[in-house]
Parts: sequence; structure tokens; C-alpha cells
Amino acid sequence: MLARETRTLAPLALLMAFPPPALAALPKCEQGYREVRIPLGEKDPSGKRSIKGYLYSPAPGAKSTGPYKAVVALHGCNGLYKQTRCIDADGQERSRRLLDRRFDVWATELVAEDYVVLFPEDFSDTCKKDRKDSRTPAIVRAIHARRAAEWLGARADIDPRRIALLGWSHGGQAVLSAALKRNTPGKKTKFTALIAFYPGCQQFLADPLKPRKVDHQDLGDWDPEPGVQILVGELDDWTPRERCEKLIAGLDEQDRDQSRIGLLEPGNKLYRGAYHGFDGYGKCVVVTDLPSDRGDSGSAIFMGGPEEARRDAHSNVKAALREAFEDLDRPHDGDYDWSLKHESGADEDFSDAFIQQEILNEELSEGWWGDLPEPESLKRCPKGQR
Repeated sequence: MLARETRTLAPLALLMAFPPPALAALPKCEQGYREVRIPLGEKDPSGKRSIKGYLYSPAPGAKSTGPYKAVVALHGCNGLYKQTRCIDADGQERSRRLLDRRFDVWATELVAEDYVVLFPEDFSDTCKKDRKDSRTPAIVRAIHARRAAEWLGARADIDPRRIALLGWSHGGQAVLSAALKRNTPGKKTKFTALIAFYPGCQQFLADPLKPRKVDHQDLGDWDPEPGVQILVGELDDWTPRERCEKLIAGLDEQDRDQSRIGLLEPGNKLYRGAYHGFDGYGKCVVVTDLPSDRGDSGSAIFMGGPEEARRDAHSNVKAALREAFEDLDRPHDGDYDWSLKHESGADEDFSDAFIQQEILNEELSEGWWGDLPEPESLKRCPKGQR
């Protein structure tokens, strides 16, 4: 009879082979980006010469060797980072400042489809009370997104004709700002696709109580291509869906076939039960630390939504990107080529007066865009999402 060999796993090896359920659910501390600097030029409205960026790229041995399609991705007012419990390479639980898991998951999924993803960092958390003044305005962030696209377009591993722009919340407002028609001479290079998650559409609507605010419900204010596609939850009470519907309806009245702005909802399927930030990972939460100009100190909003809404959002965005990039296989002029240097110069995206007006529009849009949110004491996440 053969003797049986008995092996004993060391405690660390045992932990890594069979981690406790709580540890297994935590993300890894290592994330797949590298830090870069994005040059802004000498005349940037922010006064900065460069900003930090976080670049995700396909690993060696990926499905293709390039040149790769690219996505410039703009964070919301929460910034890019969160203090997060995670598991390091030794299987130990740590607390690290990591890219928000939502952004890391999006980047990882897009890289798996052979995209390069670049997150410009314009500011850290400005959602909290009394931090709004440190926020870079949406129109300036739109200009920074263009600098990021130019930086990508100059790289040998990037296809300069296939660069899309994606943004969340305040970053979604920057995506809409990037679609505003240029009012300076020269050709405007275009993103292949413009996709905005739950933007503050109120910024682009008139307000009868604020006559200095410019109304952008005019087709002539927007680039006809490629058009902005918006995703917004059915129950968003931070940037309400109704405001985006109003903006779109105003454009539709002028041209029922207009493609300037629309909802990314194939088959008219809503993101049901979804609140602000519904494409993130985690259950519904009640957020109370709101900016001082967004309601009473005791007000609160919902964040999150059902898993089905998240799955649909990821599927719809990836399908929209594939369609947009494939469409550029048709002959186009240089409108989409970010490697070209145009006569107007890199620093003349919009006139100074236009930029100041859009900054004013954003300032006049602050505040609750409808009824005040429910008091914190009345906010309860639905059963099954808690």
C-alpha cells in the first residue's frame, strides 16, 4: 500500500488560496493605470500648464497591437479617488486611496476591448459642502478634454481618428459643453462619440428668473456631429432626467430627426429604478453631505440603482462606441483627426467671452432643479437595494 503524502499549507498561502468571503469581495490594491501629464498650453483658461492623467492601456499580448482606439473619460464632482479597503499582493487587507471602483471597472472593461482609456484629473472631491469654488467649470474641462485628445492623437500607438469622450455627472456637463458649436475661426476637430452619464442639463436651459442665462435650445448652438448620447436614471434626484428631456424636446421641435442630443436607451428601455451614479458598484445609498447651495442642510439624495440598470448601461455604451468607431471606416475629411494641427491654434477652442458666458451659465444653474429633495429623515432606499 502506497503511503499518502500529506502537505500543510502555510497560513498565508492558505489565506490566499481560500480567502474569507469578506476579503474575496474586496478589490485588489493594484490598479492597471500609469500616471501621465497632459499639457494644456500657455493660454489655458484655468491658468494651468498641465494636469495629471491616468492612462489605462492594453497589456502586451492583447488582441491587437494597435494603433488603438481611445476614450477620454471625465470624472464627476466626487473626483477620481476614494479611500478604499483593498487586498494587496500578499493577501492582506489595506486601506488605500484608489481610483473609484466604477472608473476602474469601466476602464478595465474598455481595455479588454482594445481601447486605451485616459482620465484627466481636474480636481478632487468638490461635491461636499463649501468645496464648489475649487471646481473647474464644465466649459474649461471640455477644453482640457480636447488637450487630452490631442495628446493621445500624437502617440504612435493611438488611432487619432478614433477618440471618444465619456463623462459622468459634472464630467457629463463637460461632454455637453464639448458639443457646443465653436465660435472662433478654423476647423474644430471632433470626438468620434460623445457620451454623458446623468449630466446637469439645466446648465443649457433658459431660466426666466435669471435673464443673464443663455438658452441653448437652438440647433444652431450645437455641432451636428457626432451628437451627444445621454444616460440618466429614471429616478435621479440630483440631476433630474426631466431637464435633459426638456433640452432634447426643444431641439426636436426644430427638427424631429435632429441628432445633436438624444437619450442612449435602445428600444426606449429606461434605466428603471436607477438614481444618480447608477452605473457604479454598490447598493443604493443615501447621500447627505451636499453642497451648501443644493438644498437645506438636512436634505439628502439617493445614489445607485438595480443591477439590471448597470448591466444595460455598460452594454449600451460599449455598443455605441463600437458603432461610432466602425462608422469612421467610411471616408471622412480631417474633422476627426486629432493628429492634425489646425490654423486656428490649439488654444482657441472658444472665445474668451464665450467661455465666461458658459461659466456664468453654470454658476446660475446651481441649486435644486425642481422640488427640494426630501429631508434626510424621509430617505429610505427601496427594499432589495439596501
